[in-house]
Amino acid sequence: NYINISLLDYNENFNTFFYQKWGFFAPPPRTNERLYYTFENKKNNSEVIIYEVIEPLLIEKHKKAPFNSNEDLTDYLISNSIYLILDCIRISKNSFEYNSKLKNKKIDEVEMTKKVNQFIETTKPYKTLMNYSKKVALNKNLKYDDYNVYLRITQKKIPKFIDRYKNNIAIEEQLIFDSYN
Repeated sequence: NYINISLLDYNENFNTFFYQKWGFFAPPPRTNERLYYTFENKKNNSEVIIYEVIEPLLIEKHKKAPFNSNEDLTDYLISNSIYLILDCIRISKNSFEYNSKLKNKKIDEVEMTKKVNQFIETTKPYKTLMNYSKKVALNKNLKYDDYNVYLRITQKKIPKFIDRYKNNIAIEEQLIFDSYN
C-alpha cells in the first residue's frame, strides 16, 4: 500500500477492520522436479528408451485448458507422488543418520542410498508412478511386458527472480532418486 497507515489518526480502528496477515502464502518453489522413465528391453539390453513425462503433460494441460480435468488430475497425482517420495527420502536419510550416530557408526553413503531406495520402492507413491509408466508405454506404442522399467527423479534449480534474464546461468539437474541402483 502506498499510503502509510500508521500516520492516520484512526490507525487502531483501521487495523481492527482491515487487518491482513499474509503468512498463509507458501514461498515460491526453488526447484522444478523431473520424472524420467527408462524402458530397457528385456531381450536386448542395448535398447534403452528414456521419456521425461512432466513437461509433455504440462504442455498438454495448457493446450486443453479449460477442459483439461484429466491432465490436471494426472499432474496432481504425479506431482504429489514425487513430493511424497522426496519427503520419504529426506525422512529415511535423517533416520539412518540418527541411528548411525546412536551406534557410533560411520555413515556408509552407498549402503544408506541402497536402504533408502529399497524402502521407497515399497511405498504407494512409488507404485503410483510405476503404474503410470504403463500408460506412458501404451501412449508410446511400447509393449510394457517386453521392458524393464526404471524411474528417475531429478531436480532443476529455478533461477532467482532477479536473475531471470541472465543467459549465462547454467542450470544443472540433480539426481534425487533412481530405481535402477
